Amino acid sequence: LSLVYSLVFFQIGSPNPEDSKLVDRESYDLQSHAGALTMLAIGGMFGSAQPLLLTFASERPVFIREYASNMYGTTPYFLSKTAVEIPLLVAQCLVQWLVAFWMMNMQGNFGLHLVGTFLIAFAAASTGLLSACLVKDAKQAMETAPGLFVPQILLAGFFIKMELIPVWMRWLQYLCSLKWGMNILLQNEFADVEGGSDLLKQNDVEEDDLGIYYGVLLAIAIGFRIIAAFALSRKAKAFYN
Repeated sequence: LSLVYSLVFFQIGSPNPEDSKLVDRESYDLQSHAGALTMLAIGGMFGSAQPLLLTFASERPVFIREYASNMYGTTPYFLSKTAVEIPLLVAQCLVQWLVAFWMMNMQGNFGLHLVGTFLIAFAAASTGLLSACLVKDAKQAMETAPGLFVPQILLAGFFIKMELIPVWMRWLQYLCSLKWGMNILLQNEFADVEGGSDLLKQNDVEEDDLGIYYGVLLAIAIGFRIIAAFALSRKAKAFYN
């Protein structure tokens, strides 16, 4: 998908229209530039969450049986699972940005984009893991996916400006890991781009709050895994009692 995105948004980040060899472009388009970044973030989110939603619910009976046999506990199981997942998520995000960064001619720092996308993927994976621990099977896990992730896309700041969302609904953005991750990516990409300051303001992105954005994403990723561990432990105990 990164290759498809890169071809669709080829050289979209370049301020020079002549760099776009695949299509005649009269001028630089800020909204399309932001759209490319948003699609990469969404791709990272779904790319990490969907495999967990599909596979973990089917792996869960194995854990429950081995947990009941006192082979291992919930904590070492989740720690080992996380230790395996993190390198895979890093590799996935690295490949994504190696393909997209130069083809799209992104203007931000490569390393910060990689870190921001990894945190989005890590938080999304934790969200998917929690959902898979709470539902009955893989079918139900996939049915919960739209409710978990589509609102995050709507509140990410691309499809509608935050200032146009009713005030009483805007607080929902702060529950969405994609929004926090997009704040990191937007600040990194558009801080020094013409018109970027207006885009950042529209999405309530503040450079001084970058530490908060990183902290909240880590809290979501770790917190959801802790809740998932408790949920799975209770389910395992209830199954054999």
